[in-house]
Amino acid sequence: MSWFKDWFGTEYYKMLYRHRNDEEARLFLDNLIIHLKLDKGAKVLDLACGRGRHSIYLASKGLDVTGIDLAADSIEEASLSANNHLHFIIHDMREKFPEGLYAVIINAFTSFGYFETEEEDLKTLKNVSQALNNNGYFVFDYFNVKKVINEMQSDSEMNCDQVQFKIHKFIENKFIVKNISVTDHGKTFLYTEKVKLFTLEELEEYFNLSGLKITACYGNYNLDAFEELTSDRLIILATKSVNI
Repeated sequence: MSWFKDWFGTEYYKMLYRHRNDEEARLFLDNLIIHLKLDKGAKVLDLACGRGRHSIYLASKGLDVTGIDLAADSIEEASLSANNHLHFIIHDMREKFPEGLYAVIINAFTSFGYFETEEEDLKTLKNVSQALNNNGYFVFDYFNVKKVINEMQSDSEMNCDQVQFKIHKFIENKFIVKNISVTDHGKTFLYTEKVKLFTLEELEEYFNLSGLKITACYGNYNLDAFEELTSDRLIILATKSVNI
């Protein structure tokens, strides 16, 4: 079984990443809505939506949002907020979505690079290209590889609600690997995260092969310009290429 099927649906995953800044996420989404000039009712696909925090906020702004994720537990929780303009579906991003339907597809918080093969990555991006309408946008929010490598700490610990997390990070075969040891009431559980270290140049090649054209790159959620050594994020804005 793939590591993400074991890890993403757990309460420990939710606990470890509960520090995610919702205010920062809302700022990002507000900036996108303004920048992309999205009309009320525009169809949005939240790719790898998790428990739906981005989807729920986008729907509150009048957009018609579908969130998809492989983790059934996450979709079950997100679905508690579902309504006529907010839908959640268990779906593997490697499988096709409805073609030509979406004005925006968003892939947020480094929710790509999990798969072992180039074929799987390309299949996902081709699915994105085919699912966009002719004027649609793909918003790809990834970490900045060079900054992550430069600032990576091999070992760290944290405690959440009497649960201890010990994290060991290392680089192996172009993946940044995070081994996570969780100790809860005397019992220890082991999980793994693996994310590919894609540079902007590599992503540009993948996008081109998948029918996506990069139109802009941003380095943070304020949508400031991307700086290779200092930006916190690599946020790519792409459209469907007419050459595919």
